[in-house]
Amino acid sequence: MRTSGLAVFSGTNFVGEISSTQTIYHLVLSNQLSNTIINIPSPFSDIDNISLNIINAKSKNNVKIINNTPYITCNVSFKTRIISSSIASNYLTDENISILENYANSYFKAHLEEYLYKTSVELKSDIVGFGKLAVRNFSTMPDWKDFNWLNSYQNSFFDVNVNSTIISSYLLLGNNK
Repeated sequence: MRTSGLAVFSGTNFVGEISSTQTIYHLVLSNQLSNTIINIPSPFSDIDNISLNIINAKSKNNVKIINNTPYITCNVSFKTRIISSSIASNYLTDENISILENYANSYFKAHLEEYLYKTSVELKSDIVGFGKLAVRNFSTMPDWKDFNWLNSYQNSFFDVNVNSTIISSYLLLGNNK
């Protein structure tokens, strides 16, 4: 049985699909995510997860053409709330909040990069719309057309930077030991 996700097209051709989790990262990079809940592994325990409510996510994207290759920078910020975790995690200290924010940064960065690899290399489709930023690097439309963005996109280099902020928590689950 299939789960929900997003169909991906290149022009009018169906080229594949991305998972529901990858769809979240698509919405983040497209600045279209209003909020969602995502479970991440706990940095404090190998067997626990922490549920984060992403209440705000923004991405500032930039495209430069260097040596005829797209260099795409994505500066992404997440504002989250912890909505459930095991009591054993004791994340309520400033030190543990900092550990969790750093872990969330690494987790989100890895998944954003995985999404970008899949859409650029595997699916060869710019569904985020980076091309709208790339066109600014060209002074004439013939130069832009000669560059052949859709073909060049698959050779892009990505620089993804993530800053996560955890602002509050709601619920702790009891320790099931």
